[in-house]
Amino acid sequence: MKKKISSWGQKNKFLVNLSSPQDYKQLLKSIKSPSFIARGNGRSYGDSSINYKNTINMLNFKKINSFDIEKGLITVEAGILMRDLLPIILEHNWFLPVTPGTKNVSAGGLIASNVHGKNHHKVGSFHNFIKWFNLLLPNGKIVKCSRQSNYKLFFWTIGGMGMTGIITTVAFSLKRINCDKLLTKTITFNNIEETIRSFDKYQDWDYSVAWVDLANKKKIGKSVLILANHIKKKTKIENYTFNKTSNLFFLTFLSPFFNNVFIKIFNSIYFFLNSSKRQKQEIMSIDNYFYPLDKINNWNDIYGKNGLVQYQFVLPEKKFKTAIYEILDLINNSKIAPKLVVLKKMANETRKGISFPMRGYTMALDFSYSNNVSQLFKSFDSIIMKYKGRIYLTKDYLIDKESIYKMDPAMLKFKKFLKNKSYYLKINSLQFKRFGFK
Repeated sequence: MKKKISSWGQKNKFLVNLSSPQDYKQLLKSIKSPSFIARGNGRSYGDSSINYKNTINMLNFKKINSFDIEKGLITVEAGILMRDLLPIILEHNWFLPVTPGTKNVSAGGLIASNVHGKNHHKVGSFHNFIKWFNLLLPNGKIVKCSRQSNYKLFFWTIGGMGMTGIITTVAFSLKRINCDKLLTKTITFNNIEETIRSFDKYQDWDYSVAWVDLANKKKIGKSVLILANHIKKKTKIENYTFNKTSNLFFLTFLSPFFNNVFIKIFNSIYFFLNSSKRQKQEIMSIDNYFYPLDKINNWNDIYGKNGLVQYQFVLPEKKFKTAIYEILDLINNSKIAPKLVVLKKMANETRKGISFPMRGYTMALDFSYSNNVSQLFKSFDSIIMKYKGRIYLTKDYLIDKESIYKMDPAMLKFKKFLKNKSYYLKINSLQFKRFGFK
């Protein structure tokens, strides 16, 4: 079926052949096309889950195959969304061991992006909790991948953006919690250096994330750090429901006013309000802490008709401070203020594929797209390469072939691995075509 689809960034709409198999028989039929890529809920920001010839929608594969309530081990089909899974596991006092900033993502997407969360400094990324998964290869064979079997395919699939095959079933361990509430602490800082030091000072907290103001040039780098721990008092979680969500039809019309002046004013107010409750501890729900933007289904519309683009990078711990000032200078000189900036600390991880995390700091910057923003991103690329960092492929839309190979030498190894297995002859996305995978 021909259909126009887009990424969460909405920069472009693509007319693709979209197939939505209802069962495994139809799924096997779908992969007989000359080229394909699997797609979950389409929450990546760029073109990573789009293939003109055949984009395979996996959302019909949403069963829970097994759930060991005592051990917290769950096996699910890859198309299940976390918003549907969470109420079920929370009822038994279990939670996701790692969660991104939205619950509207699929289990397969958690693996393909090797998601990280606000607790990366404590537990690392999602791959640490994967027991095994089944992968459908282009030849129609389903193989079980784990650290014990098909381990090379296991590690290349994690963070591999769907390029090794179609993830069909996932088994992973959950996190035991006592309550569906968190104890949070909010602290404000006047500059980026104070913020960086704060992550080490408060490293014992389970979760940490900082909102950073890069719009006000005179006080650039002010931040609000929000810490959280799960409440230890045991409470039975029954009939957990998320906040009501809504679509705000007028957001697109407001986008012209979502400019530098508005961002400066908003950031000043937000910082002031949080400064007034400095060091204050509050009780917050899981939904409010982890998924605040999910309250508005179409919040991305505020970025306007040209769409939202995000630049998320990670830099080694010892090089971050130097590099960030170069990035701040670029933003200052460009006169383009990012709409939202988030900073997190990342722990060390043994890398066996092309997954994103490394020991250091990751910053995500949201912009409304323009040609000037595209040029700004190219300048960012040069700095990230210079200091041996890398970008998050789940958020990427603009990096070119030459830059991605310089930034991440593992991409060449990935390409060779796929070529030797003949995967890349059939599996491809617009993102990896941009990288020269054919």
